[in-house]
Amino acid sequence: VTTAILLMAGGCSTAFDPPPHPAVVSHLKIVDKQAYIDSVKSTLKIFRASAQDLRIRNKPEELEQLSDVADRYIMLQVEPILADFEADKNLATRLEIAKLQLLCGLVYLELDNAGWNIYKLLRDMERRYDDQPDVLNAAIDRNDVGFSTISDGMRSLDEWRTR
Repeated sequence: VTTAILLMAGGCSTAFDPPPHPAVVSHLKIVDKQAYIDSVKSTLKIFRASAQDLRIRNKPEELEQLSDVADRYIMLQVEPILADFEADKNLATRLEIAKLQLLCGLVYLELDNAGWNIYKLLRDMERRYDDQPDVLNAAIDRNDVGFSTISDGMRSLDEWRTR
């Protein structure tokens, strides 16, 4: 998939083309929603790594193309699971959704798409988790999203956004 995204960023726009309609996740069982979240997280990690690679190789046009595809992917594949009532209320998926949101913020940072997108993301996370210290302060695997807690990730994203 990394190759596909990099090929797309090189000008082959059909290499990675998210479906034209938002993902339908409401009918999925919780275990299937968890698998869906894992898949989306993996794709976001690939977007982030691809953006880092393009930045290192000083490829601003390709980075802009990747940004367009990533924005579309987030809108069509990530936002439906973020808005899913059942996934948000289920203990098994709530923390994973918060990690997914942090990954979106990291992708925005790598794509130089940080300001407004991260502001909206953090505003949503604050509204969603302010009364849930169990989510904000739960220890998470630093290797998964780069932070030890959701609140650490939110704080870091806010600091990077305001630089």
